[in-house]
Amino acid sequence: EMHKMDKNIRSDEEPSFIEWYKGITYDTACPNCYYNYVKFWGPEYHPTEYTARMFRERFEGISVNIYNMHQTGDLFINFVCQVMPLDAKDFCEALRRGQGKFSSNLNPTRPFENERLAVAAYNAGLILDARLTKKDVTKRIMKKFPDMTLRKKFKYLCPTQFELDQMLQLSLQYETSLFLYMDKYEKEQNYDEKSKERERSHRLKFEEYVDTHRFCNWDVKHMLHFDKEIQDWFKTLRLN
Repeated sequence: EMHKMDKNIRSDEEPSFIEWYKGITYDTACPNCYYNYVKFWGPEYHPTEYTARMFRERFEGISVNIYNMHQTGDLFINFVCQVMPLDAKDFCEALRRGQGKFSSNLNPTRPFENERLAVAAYNAGLILDARLTKKDVTKRIMKKFPDMTLRKKFKYLCPTQFELDQMLQLSLQYETSLFLYMDKYEKEQNYDEKSKERERSHRLKFEEYVDTHRFCNWDVKHMLHFDKEIQDWFKTLRLN
């Protein structure tokens, strides 16, 4: 039974953000993280920049630009107008006039805290019905506990202030370095002034992420250990 259940709910816990970040700095710190680029060239280069550097080294004379998907405007329209060949000019202008359908979110953020809690509950031996899948349990958590962060026993797992300061400096370094690869549509006059404005905006956005716990995860082990209602609820779950 337990073997069957393991196929449904993967026993490897999803890494928290701070575990993922530590894995960037120390490549052995996060064995379950889904990347290994740091092991090859270190954290000093953003993976996108490394790719651009690799192409320049491998193909002499090649021109490499990095498309900024976070710039102002619609992602798809910007891509068509800035990246596609010149013969797509009519297509570009049509999109700018509002013709065609509005593109959906092409880079959505998907929360996975409920999934982390489901896997942690399985690993803690609280899910007794081997027929349940991670998807089943996740949906039920969301329905049963829609205001999880308001519970008395809830706790966030967040980076320390030292780690936040380190992250901010590395993030600013990445942005400055990556901007050098941005295409001509991104490069303005008054570079120094614009650079200062980008840094100011970057810092403000970083502070917003800190204040809204965007760099944090639910401390699922703490919740399962101290919140008896959640413990008991997991044990009652059955496949209908």
